[in-house]
Amino acid sequence: MPEPASSRRKPPAAVLAAGSDRGLPHELMQQIAAARGDPDFMTSLGRGLVVLSVFAQHARE
Repeated sequence: MPEPASSRRKPPAAVLAAGSDRGLPHELMQQIAAARGDPDFMTSLGRGLVVLSVFAQHARE
């Protein structure tokens, strides 16, 4: 069952702290955390990661 929209808008402090530990901008972490539980976002993210990995493999060859 999807979360209500209001609960997806405010990212948990733990998520923001984890992102700042990795050097990600606060605004970027808020956008990513706001999409938590959105299947369309997760699909797009997965596809984007596959594309990046293909380009990374191609650059090594």
